[in-house]
Amino acid sequence: MEAASLMDLGFTGSGYTWKRSNVAARLDSVLMNRYWCHSFTEASMIHLPNLKSDHTPLWLRTFRMEGWKLITQKDTLWSRVLRAKYKCGSDLIPQIRTHRGANTSRLWKGFVNNWKHVLDGIEWRLGDGKKARIVKDAFVSKSKKSNVRMNRSIVWDKPPARWVKLNVDGSVISKPDTISSCGGIIRNEEGHFVGGFTRNLGDCSITQAELWGIYSGLELWWNLGVKKVKVETYSSATNELAMTIGNSTHSVILLLA
Repeated sequence: MEAASLMDLGFTGSGYTWKRSNVAARLDSVLMNRYWCHSFTEASMIHLPNLKSDHTPLWLRTFRMEGWKLITQKDTLWSRVLRAKYKCGSDLIPQIRTHRGANTSRLWKGFVNNWKHVLDGIEWRLGDGKKARIVKDAFVSKSKKSNVRMNRSIVWDKPPARWVKLNVDGSVISKPDTISSCGGIIRNEEGHFVGGFTRNLGDCSITQAELWGIYSGLELWWNLGVKKVKVETYSSATNELAMTIGNSTHSVILLLA
């Protein structure tokens, strides 16, 4: 695997793919290279129940069709078909109802069961989503989340003595074509410039761009021969992923593994 630059996609479900009596083992796995990982960022492997064989069926999903895409991808073919079949209406926010009968697909049942979480994540920026009064309506809803105001200053904190600090960031512009990039800078304890980089990534997600920034920054740090480094990024999601190296099965964590 290492010689061919291949990585294990990981899995969800049972921890084995073959079982006979009291003996079980994971004999099957999906391997990928960095290009494939870059092309299918939402890919996942699921171990299904083994009902008729001692081998476990493997389900490779290369994408996920979340319920919120019924809103953000309202005009796509699959969204129009589902909206028409289940009579969701033509509004931006579809009317999701439970449809009984044999013709109800599992995909739609999944949307129905999780639609509450989609609605909980929506916050209207003008009015209540049903009507808007341009003069009187607040441009930010009066929800509990919006009433909380935080003021904080972001400053650069110097690293400990004989250390350097690596600050990285990623950026994604999606219109008209997706353009992703990352960059970073290394400074010593006195704030003096030690090294820096920028990198064009092409088409990828913002999480991948942030992780590529960490990867490229650590690569630069290693080449500079500096012994101790402190990495700083302002993305909480990236920080959580970076802290789960070795425990996470998420595909993008392979950039830092």
